[in-house]
Amino acid sequence: MPDLINKEFIGTVLPDKDNNHQGRYKINISELQPHTKESDGIWVKNHSCRNRISPSAVGVCGAYFPLQAGMAVIVKFFSNHIDSGYVDRIISDAYPETLPFEAIERDDFYLLLRTPIHDNIIAVYDGDTASKNIPKNSIHVYFNKTRTTVVIDENGINIKTDDNINVTVAKNVKITVTGTADIKVTGNANISSAADVNVKAGANANVEAGSNANVKAGGNANISGSVVNIKGGSVNIQGAPVSINGSAPDAGAAADAAAADAPSLMTISDYAYFKKNNGR
Repeated sequence: MPDLINKEFIGTVLPDKDNNHQGRYKINISELQPHTKESDGIWVKNHSCRNRISPSAVGVCGAYFPLQAGMAVIVKFFSNHIDSGYVDRIISDAYPETLPFEAIERDDFYLLLRTPIHDNIIAVYDGDTASKNIPKNSIHVYFNKTRTTVVIDENGINIKTDDNINVTVAKNVKITVTGTADIKVTGNANISSAADVNVKAGANANVEAGSNANVKAGGNANISGSVVNIKGGSVNIQGAPVSINGSAPDAGAAADAAAADAPSLMTISDYAYFKKNNGR
């Protein structure tokens, strides 16, 4: 048996699964097994991550990164026994496929995590030169390749998803925008509250609908302002009672004369006035 403790051995991870789920891998080491098949190997533990998941006095903690079949690894041994082997580290190189989209300066790109099945990526680009897909000085999270992406760069936080965004908050949410806030929805937009809903504008507040605009209140509905304009092909105001208060703009002497014979807006639906002015 050769000296195992003071040597490093190059091996290849085999696809065999550890049925005990202890983070062991079957490694083919041709130097130790020159006469065996490439599919044969020895079982070793994965110590490529120096802070593996472990119990402690205050709870379980640590990290674990699984190995994948076909990886080239360095195997070491705790003793001169073949069963004491462990994967010390993974052999890597600057393969083009280790970058997410295109060839950029590798030493400026910190690939913190990349998974093999769904190609989920967490990365930091520390370069000062923007490329076609990667802004300068940016942090990246990619889910299922680019199905959902989160990119933080010098312009702000950019989120794009082909799926839903769900936010559940048990307490308060406060959003402060010093610039412009634009919300565009191609489907329905629903706002529901168990308590009050307050909308306040320091300047103009505009509500525009391409079809119907409905305002419904179980109690009072109040619209007030120095000038209130309500326009539509058909405007329906219903309530019990309905009160409309305000002063009409000056439309000239003819309008004043007509107004002198008309009741106030409070009695515009009065039957006697309607009968008088329609000759009935």
